[in-house]
Amino acid sequence: MEGRPDAEENAIALITVHAAKGLEWPVVIPINMTGTPRTESGVMQERRSNVFSIPVLGVEPAGYPELRRHNDEEDGRERVRLWYVATTRARDMLILPHHTADLPDGCWANIVDLKLDRLVVLDPASLGKPKIPAPDRTGNAQTRAIFAEEAARIAQATQKVDWVRPSRIEIEAEVPSTPIPLFESADDAEEATAIPVPSVAGSSQRGIILHKLMEEVLTGETPSGPHDLHRRAVELLAQLGLEPKSDPKRGISPAELAETIARTLSLPEIAQLRERLVPEHTIFGRESTPLGEILISGIADAIAPDSDGGIEAIVDWKSDVDPDQSTIAHYFKQIEEYRRHTGAKRALLVLMTPGRVIETA
Repeated sequence: MEGRPDAEENAIALITVHAAKGLEWPVVIPINMTGTPRTESGVMQERRSNVFSIPVLGVEPAGYPELRRHNDEEDGRERVRLWYVATTRARDMLILPHHTADLPDGCWANIVDLKLDRLVVLDPASLGKPKIPAPDRTGNAQTRAIFAEEAARIAQATQKVDWVRPSRIEIEAEVPSTPIPLFESADDAEEATAIPVPSVAGSSQRGIILHKLMEEVLTGETPSGPHDLHRRAVELLAQLGLEPKSDPKRGISPAELAETIARTLSLPEIAQLRERLVPEHTIFGRESTPLGEILISGIADAIAPDSDGGIEAIVDWKSDVDPDQSTIAHYFKQIEEYRRHTGAKRALLVLMTPGRVIETA
């Protein structure tokens, strides 16, 4: 079986003996043991007294030969310990190579007498079927015409699959070609000018907490009273490692979050559907096009089922403080994708901060 480099089983790992300490594998084979360990030279450390010693202009200081012999003995014992590590990493079987060539006495393979003559000889033929021999090489008869014909067959047989996640689509930089009216009439626009834009510092963290609060209110995990919403907002801020602010202009204010949730729930369009709203509804869809298959996945913030088992309305909460027209158009594109694949009769884009519901046409 072909092994993956990050697999724990059915793979071959090359690792140094030092790095193998504390690990184990089903089968271990020590390799590259015919070389000679490097010997210490030049600067010598007296490990017992933590003093360094080095020859100067070819003259060895007093005690240098004894120090070198002592360090060589210590290095020899360390190499024996490394051999112990190497031979105890196998969980099921240790395979030791038998070298037929004459090896120097100081090489790694001769540091420890592993009594190879007493071990069972592994017969490769007993491990399974031999490797399939490579076929005889013949001349390449492929021509440009054959290559083009084969490429065309492959392209025709290839099924192109695109994943579309409407909630994760980046906002397009250009302004939409068809302006989307925020107001149905001039009277509505004039009336809306009296509504001031809330003085709130918007942020992605604020949006996350608002969505979480709305989800918990709809599931019943958190009561919708101001005190409960304020308390839960403080808890969520702490989980994100954020400090609550009393002034919403300077940061995330639990009081402002609670007011925004209460204001959103009191919107007429939402209040009418509230008892039926189900949060975090998973959506999957599929489309076949001449160019391939398109798979759609996403999570709607909330849906309102109807009595026939369908979906009456799909709701998308937006925490933006003052979204511009291109942002609104982008949100419309998201929610329309969800409505199309769920068959929802209505799609409501809820601007929680200014307290406004926009229903897509």
